[in-house]
Amino acid sequence: MRDETSVICSASLISVFDTFVILNIQKEHPSLKQHVGFTIDSKLLSEIEALRGREKRSTFIEHLIRLGLKVYRKADA
Repeated sequence: MRDETSVICSASLISVFDTFVILNIQKEHPSLKQHVGFTIDSKLLSEIEALRGREKRSTFIEHLIRLGLKVYRKADA
């Protein structure tokens, strides 16, 4: 039988290993999506909802961010 300490140590090692694996996957595949949460004005969200149609909200907002960054870079140059 395993005692409580060995179970905790095993769980900690698994957690460290999982984190290591995830970080390595992210290094090898930097295109993996990341979760980001933020607060947005309700009127702005309504406008986004009206524009996006059947497109997934996250995909559409990502598209808008890419467009905004492109314009921002041009204006900054």
